[in-house]
Amino acid sequence: MLDLENKVGQKSETLEEAVSEEDLRNFCEAIGLDYNGTAPPTYITVFRSSEFSLFDELDIPLSNVLHAEQEYNYFKKIVPGMLMTFATGLEKYVVKKGGTTRLHFLTFQTYFNDKQKDELLATSKTIVVVREKIDSGDLND
Repeated sequence: MLDLENKVGQKSETLEEAVSEEDLRNFCEAIGLDYNGTAPPTYITVFRSSEFSLFDELDIPLSNVLHAEQEYNYFKKIVPGMLMTFATGLEKYVVKKGGTTRLHFLTFQTYFNDKQKDELLATSKTIVVVREKIDSGDLND
């Protein structure tokens, strides 16, 4: 049984990524936007490695994960030449039971910082649902 109640607050390691003009141009082209010198609103989606490493640390099987919601908050523009650091934490955990399935709702928060200026650039909130089939002997739990 997946039980993450005592894992709320756990954080991934802090990772580092340079923002290049080429990466921004390629991202804009891939989503059909003209490049204007700054990162488009969904750019930080490409930096989910800290989130996935936390899934591994928490033994969450990706095959059972359903992406439910993504939210971004920007505080500064992300521009080429920045060195970003980012880490993800498990912020909230709720379990709901229905029939023969437990649904685990997990809220992850990622903080993106400008390493050179030590400033918060953006945050990303991701909500996922992990489905867990209940064995017939566990139906009363």
